[in-house]
Amino acid sequence: MNKIRWFAVIAAMTVSCISHAQSVDVIGNNALAVDCYNRSLQAVTSGDARFADIEICESAIDDQVLSANDLVATLVNRGLVYATLGQTDRAARDYQQALTISEDVPEVYFNLGNLEFMRENWDQAIAYYEQAETLGLPQIHALYLNRGMAYEHSSRLDEAEVEYMAALELIPDWQPAVDKLQRLETVRPEDSASTEAY
Repeated sequence: MNKIRWFAVIAAMTVSCISHAQSVDVIGNNALAVDCYNRSLQAVTSGDARFADIEICESAIDDQVLSANDLVATLVNRGLVYATLGQTDRAARDYQQALTISEDVPEVYFNLGNLEFMRENWDQAIAYYEQAETLGLPQIHALYLNRGMAYEHSSRLDEAEVEYMAALELIPDWQPAVDKLQRLETVRPEDSASTEAY
């Protein structure tokens, strides 16, 4: 069987706010799991999902022939579809189930962080982002931006600035980070929090 490759995809996902999600690519011979990945990728890039997408992912999971790594990937990808549909509790359950199989997949923690960000649980979002960073999330610039906004919402403005600057060190002139940093430098603390996550 082919080895799983964890592949981060930064793309727009509309739930209760705009955020960036990270799908997990399945490299294997299970057509249903690959189809689930493709549907999750379409969901996060377009911000549109259907319950038929969930059914494909469920069929892959119920097939019971997936390797442990493929099962984790498929749970994460189904969670992304649920999140795109606005069913954040179901998305969280999928991510948590993935963690019972493997605790070292950074994309799971990043996506959990995004869910907590959308729920305005800033400290918990920051904790998940930190776990994703420790595990080596590939698209780390998005994590810096999201964690910066969570710090900003928590009125930890110096820490937010550090995060935005870290994102810009990786991608100079990245407009979302430029915008957040400029606003941070010009607005009063009580008006500084944004309602968007990336």
